[in-house]
Amino acid sequence: VAEAVPRYFRDFVWEDEDARRAMFQKMTFPVLVLQGEEDPAQPLWYYEGIEAVFPDVKFQVIKDAGHFTELEKPQDVSKAILDFLSQ
Repeated sequence: VAEAVPRYFRDFVWEDEDARRAMFQKMTFPVLVLQGEEDPAQPLWYYEGIEAVFPDVKFQVIKDAGHFTELEKPQDVSKAILDFLSQ
């Protein structure tokens, strides 16, 4: 289980560049993507260059957080969302 769960998420849609690109291209509104700096399921490289390809996507790393950023760093997540919504 310790290896199967991270592998499941790692092999999910994010491994398929075409699927990821299609998902973001359908979005016609600003999108905030928050990512835990130390997320073992979705490493930072999944999102490298996302803002260059999709200008309506803002990518922000939550420092010292894993996969459950809203539980691990609730103040940082709340601030990021409020800052995003105020723009």
